[in-house]
Amino acid sequence: SIGITNGILLTTGSTSIASPNTGSPSAGVCNNTPGDPQLNSLTGSTSLYDGCSLEFDIVPLCDTVKFKYVFGSEEYPEFVNQGFSDAFAFFISGPGITGQPNIALVPGTTTPVTIDNVNIGSNSQYYVTNSGTTIEYDGYTTVLTAWAVVQPCQTYHMKLVIVDAGDCI
Repeated sequence: SIGITNGILLTTGSTSIASPNTGSPSAGVCNNTPGDPQLNSLTGSTSLYDGCSLEFDIVPLCDTVKFKYVFGSEEYPEFVNQGFSDAFAFFISGPGITGQPNIALVPGTTTPVTIDNVNIGSNSQYYVTNSGTTIEYDGYTTVLTAWAVVQPCQTYHMKLVIVDAGDCI
């Protein structure tokens, strides 16, 4: 029901509560694990918890890589701009790329995807209030695309990471 039929689920909690939707406004699991320091600057918080990441290398055959994703959070909508800016990033590094930029951005901007940056009041065209879909999260983004221009046949390192900010739930 979120617009992606298959893929990988990264969660700061537990996949067992991601679906079906129980209608709970505060479902969550605190795993008491550390966050990810690369996301400190994206969230504006140094209190990051339950980081979950997936890293892999890719050798593209073309000049652009694209990945479709949806970011969801149980912190929507009640904790927007309240210090709990759960966040997702998609870092890329490799030939022709300076540093490790985040390519999971609000379309047409350099703004990272967090609950404070995509919600009913900010970039609302990319926000979906969950009203009974099959997933538990109270809100989520529309299908977004992370993309980067690359050099064909070169190796690039990708890191997808999600964290809880402000608290571990």
